[in-house]
Amino acid sequence: MLVTDTGNGARRRHALPNPTWVLDLGWIIASSLVAAVMLRRRHPAGPVIAGTMLVMLLILSATMLAAVPFALAAGLGDDPSRAESRQLVIFTIEFTLLGGIETWLLARAQR
Repeated sequence: MLVTDTGNGARRRHALPNPTWVLDLGWIIASSLVAAVMLRRRHPAGPVIAGTMLVMLLILSATMLAAVPFALAAGLGDDPSRAESRQLVIFTIEFTLLGGIETWLLARAQR
């Protein structure tokens, strides 16, 4: 939380950006787009950057899936009517699909 003075003695609070948003929007998406453009233009560094990004995204997907048992142990999936339970199901499906796609792309690049 960032607190600033408005000049008349009152203080105003500003929320700082979530670090996850900064990583996702500022680094991961941008790096993936750069890798895609480099591959499209057949730049020699394109496969290296794309491969590095795929490995990083596969590790990220595996790490996010590893958090699911801990969320279940904390009771987040107990009540299906709660939003957290639905989000946990979507989260698990999403990262399972992403991990599968990343694995397939890496295996295909090996050929």
